[in-house]
Amino acid sequence: MVEEREEHNNKLITEEEEEDAAAMATADSELVEEIVADVREKLDLTCKIGVYSRLMKIENLIRKQPLGIRSLGIWGMGGIGKTTLAEAAFKELSCEFDVSCFIKDFDKDFQDKGAYGLLVKHLRKQLGLGSHVTRLSLLIETLRHKRVLVVLDDVRKPLGATIFLSEFDWLGSGSLIIITSRDRQALVQCQVNEIYEVQGLNKHEALQLFSRCAFRKDVADEKLMELSMKFVDYSDGNPLALCIYGEELVGKTQSEMESVVRNLKIRLPDKILNELKRSYDALGANVDNVMQFLAGCGFFPRVGIDLLVDKSLVTILGNRVQLHNLIYDVGLQIIKDPTEEIEMAYRFVDASNIQSLVENEIGEAAPVPGNEDIKAICLDTSNLDFKGHIAFQNMHDLRSLKISSSDLIKDSQICLPGESQSLPPELRLLHWKYYPLQSFPQDFDAQYLVELNMTCSKLRKLWGGTKNLKVLKRITLSHSLQLVNVDELQYSRTIELINLQGCSGLQSFPDMGQSQHLRVVNLATCINIKSFPKVPPSIKKLHLQGTGIGELFHLEGSTNQVNVSFSDQDLGKLVFMNLKDCSSLRSLPDMVNFNSLEVLNLSGCSELEEIQGFPKNLKRLSLAKTATREIPSSLCHHFSKLVVLDMEDCKRLTNLPIGMCNMKSLALLKLSGCSELDNIQDLPRNLKELYLGGTAVKALRSPLLENLSELVILSLENCKRLQHLPTGMSKLKSLVTLKLSGCSELETIPDLPQNLKELFLVGTAIRYLPSSIGYLAELDTLDLKNCKRLRHLPMEMQDLLPLNVLDLSNCSELELIPGSLPKTRDLRISLTAMPLQAKLPYSFSRFYAHIVTLSLSKAGLKYIPEEIRWMPSLKTLDLSGNGFRNVPISIKELSKLVILRLRYCKNLIDLPLLPRSLQVLNAHGCSSLRSTSLEFKQLPRYYTFSNCFFLPPCKVFTQALDNIIEYMAARQRQQNLENALAFSLCLRSPRSRISKLNLQTGSSVMIRLDPYSRSMVMSFAILVEVSFSKEFNDAAGLGFKCVCKWSDEKGHAHSLENSFHCWAPGEAIPKIKKDHMFVFFDLKMHRRIFEDDVSGSGILADLFVFELIPVNKEEKTCMVTKCGVYVIFDVVGNPSRNATTRLSSSINPDDEEVKTRLR
Repeated sequence: MVEEREEHNNKLITEEEEEDAAAMATADSELVEEIVADVREKLDLTCKIGVYSRLMKIENLIRKQPLGIRSLGIWGMGGIGKTTLAEAAFKELSCEFDVSCFIKDFDKDFQDKGAYGLLVKHLRKQLGLGSHVTRLSLLIETLRHKRVLVVLDDVRKPLGATIFLSEFDWLGSGSLIIITSRDRQALVQCQVNEIYEVQGLNKHEALQLFSRCAFRKDVADEKLMELSMKFVDYSDGNPLALCIYGEELVGKTQSEMESVVRNLKIRLPDKILNELKRSYDALGANVDNVMQFLAGCGFFPRVGIDLLVDKSLVTILGNRVQLHNLIYDVGLQIIKDPTEEIEMAYRFVDASNIQSLVENEIGEAAPVPGNEDIKAICLDTSNLDFKGHIAFQNMHDLRSLKISSSDLIKDSQICLPGESQSLPPELRLLHWKYYPLQSFPQDFDAQYLVELNMTCSKLRKLWGGTKNLKVLKRITLSHSLQLVNVDELQYSRTIELINLQGCSGLQSFPDMGQSQHLRVVNLATCINIKSFPKVPPSIKKLHLQGTGIGELFHLEGSTNQVNVSFSDQDLGKLVFMNLKDCSSLRSLPDMVNFNSLEVLNLSGCSELEEIQGFPKNLKRLSLAKTATREIPSSLCHHFSKLVVLDMEDCKRLTNLPIGMCNMKSLALLKLSGCSELDNIQDLPRNLKELYLGGTAVKALRSPLLENLSELVILSLENCKRLQHLPTGMSKLKSLVTLKLSGCSELETIPDLPQNLKELFLVGTAIRYLPSSIGYLAELDTLDLKNCKRLRHLPMEMQDLLPLNVLDLSNCSELELIPGSLPKTRDLRISLTAMPLQAKLPYSFSRFYAHIVTLSLSKAGLKYIPEEIRWMPSLKTLDLSGNGFRNVPISIKELSKLVILRLRYCKNLIDLPLLPRSLQVLNAHGCSSLRSTSLEFKQLPRYYTFSNCFFLPPCKVFTQALDNIIEYMAARQRQQNLENALAFSLCLRSPRSRISKLNLQTGSSVMIRLDPYSRSMVMSFAILVEVSFSKEFNDAAGLGFKCVCKWSDEKGHAHSLENSFHCWAPGEAIPKIKKDHMFVFFDLKMHRRIFEDDVSGSGILADLFVFELIPVNKEEKTCMVTKCGVYVIFDVVGNPSRNATTRLSSSINPDDEEVKTRLR
């Protein structure tokens, strides 16, 4: 049976490679199956989500088996839906069999009744045999002549299933056996013919299942959608978890739901824990070894990772071992559970109790009982509120140490306590980002070290001298800028990977010729490396981009190196080599004998001219921005396996060699920017992507293009000399994207391929479009921007399906005729071409109804036509750069409008009430704007009034604050207040030094809250005034990190961070002039501070300190000059109390209490 399956699979592989028609048929078949499954699910009133698509695959696995006794195993992790699928299959197939039985919890039933007892219990009545029949032989003989369907559910012990199925030889021809198990080996031992692995639900299916369990319907509300996705992401497609978490939310208010989200990983529900823990329990006596699978780390498994895979505890994707979220948290709870008897004790250390292991700067850590049991420490130092030394006394069994910082601004808080203290002697895994010392301790014992990862360290050298590195496999010291040499590595014979990327101070690389396991060397951007490294024959990948290597023939080694020639080395196993941006490299030796090399990147080697020969198995070659004058003829042969050839910006390339049609594997050819290339005689016939933008070609021959039947993308952008396209373009059946933008001499297009989806004609000289454009059923995007000679659109375009994008901007000669416009979702058009009239013709009203995005940017509008209100589907409206003074009040009727852009409308004076649906308003540069109405019922996300210097910031802030209070009070009454309000407001800074806002100087403020006040806090309004330098350019990336600090009743310092973005994603914000103020309203931060302390008893004092830190790519170009914090209280039912109180005040840096918070 195994040989038959292998033969069948090999046949399928051969057919897939040789017959495209078969592949297409398979794809069509799969599509049909998906459609059938979708229809069946919609017709099934029991709403078994995701079942039928998987059931179709199960049925296919069954039906392709030869006649006889067929069998199938259904395998997957606990709760993934094995039983549900088996029940669906049983229900679907049982009508095809004479008798059938479904035995739940088979192991228990078999233990209680035995094989004969199960046959009697489940099959005797179906055979018409009365209870008086006790002869086993009669029962067996009757079954042998029947077609039997038997399902054994949840088999854990294969011996019982094997006995039941085979001992009495009772299954007749045509019978079917289905067995479910979370242990793949159990199915193998039961000798099933096929095994179906149950995959988790996809995101859509998971959301649908969760919604129906939690809300009894599909989610429509955006806020519930956001909350639901947190459960969906965590459950990662596991139906059991989705159902249980969904049922937990039934009848809960939104605030109660948010509490469940916050506690999601603290403790798994018992149903989930017990279900998944069974896989762990099934490991039995091997559990301690299985959970320790890092070879060479003292955790070597006797059973290996395969057992973990078979037990559905881990999965392997590529070369990565992956662990399901639920399995991971089950493991954590097992280890933390004191009732679990685990031979090796583990202790998990996090920032909340790390003080017991860390000495502060002046004192010593108290002795900690059980330090000798600690196996691993994983610490993010950004969560620490103090600096100190980590104390390794008595940690003789520490195997894994990982110290990192997720805070890019904050330095590492942890270091070693002087030279007298060494690292633990048993370390196998050492990760220490930002390691603070210049070398390792002299007595550092590396004999057990398997992996060393010290990125961004301050190391200048390693340890000096010779160390026993008998098991070291991987070392990563990338971006350690002070590192000078790593000569000690030449003594490591087991090393597999060396990553020194970005070590710009590294002067030399040692002779690694004796390290016969070395596979990867990364010296990228090590600018002082001048010689090609000496590497062993085992090497597979070399990352040498950005190094100073200039010659590959005669190399000069350092005192610790051997003079070696690149061509003299045995690089027969080399698969990948990157020499990108080696600007000193002038020539390459003959590489024909590099038989394994598949990827070679020489782009940016600007001095490279001479190329002798390339390996025959090369698949990807990049010669972009080199000085080469021609494509080597050695590539143009029938045996070429090259798939990608990139020669962009090869300014000296003048022509292509004859014989390129022989390159049958070439799918992508990039020649853009080859400005001297003016004649193309030959092209590979199987090309899928061809880029010729910026070349000097004047025309393309018809036979040349007609042969490119596989071509999907053709780019001829900025071919200034191209005057016409050949006839026969319609024969390019596979062409989807045609880019002709910037071809300023192109006047006509004869015809177009029928499957075209994207057509870009920006800035061309065309006057008319071919009538065949009306027959492009797949057309999605048509860009005609700046086609200033275009007169009209063909009438045939009205029959097109709705376009996604139609750009007619700056088509100054275009005259639109009613009926010529296709229906469009995103319309970008100039006023001169837009027939907005007092009364709309019927044909145009039909056209407007489909518009979702309308861009009238720089259209010369002196007023906004009222007809825009007849666009009911409009979501994005861009009116930037026009001259109108007012926005019509009818804009409020656009009930679906989400984004309104009014950038640089310099005559705009005031804004009316805007649609409640609006989330983004960008009024940057509206220099005459003096007033705006910010009344809204649905909280918008981003309001931008940067460079609006006549708009009074205090008045606008007050409006926004009043609306926030009203909005929150209404939501509080409805018990529907969001956990996080992503609302930001950008205004110019108040001109008066004594502003009504009373902002405090500096980037930190403090507030004082008594316990009663803390219990009523609903939100913070955070105000930040920023000064920008002349060099500031990256307004789009600007944001702020807000850090709130306080102490608990035990005196332990706490901090909480939240990040605020100043603009909506994708919004263009040009350079900001003068100082500006940003306002952020936040609910998330206060909830996390007070959620476990409603009475305030857990907080030591009433002082809270807020720090505001700019976050942008350009350092020192913007500075926080002032800031403030307003507190919004819950005043529902307590009208005597003010809704807001300004409570921020300046900080005295000499105040001891403040020092404690800011430490």
